[in-house]
Amino acid sequence: YILRLIADKNAPTSLRAAADSALSGWDEQIFNFKSPDERMDRMFNTYIDLLSDKSPNLRISGVSMLFDRTLDSMAMMSPPVRTKEYTQKAVQAVQKAMAVETNSRVMLFFKSRMDMHEYEEKHPDEKLRQMHELEMPSSGTNGRSR
Repeated sequence: YILRLIADKNAPTSLRAAADSALSGWDEQIFNFKSPDERMDRMFNTYIDLLSDKSPNLRISGVSMLFDRTLDSMAMMSPPVRTKEYTQKAVQAVQKAMAVETNSRVMLFFKSRMDMHEYEEKHPDEKLRQMHELEMPSSGTNGRSR
């Protein structure tokens, strides 16, 4: 339901953005990142479709959800070959979106995300270190300590 709402170009942009935001908190419970399946593909393709949405904010959200949630989650859980496959699809989709993007703010966001991706590709150990640091228990609001 949430994916259909995010993809519904006739729904109010604010409602679609709220659905997208809500989904990011549940995605690891709903989608099979360890062994991507049809539902995972639908989510991934929904985010690719957002790259060409009429709303600049949803285009930015699409690239963010592709790289900063989906691919990061896959890097921690999926077999490397599957992660690479999805990463290549995401990179190609963003490159295609950049070729027609006219909004300077969206273009800046797309370019910066692609620059981050390029850096991560050149420095994979740094990316893994950062992801493992994020997995460690913290002394934050959850009451656990390191």
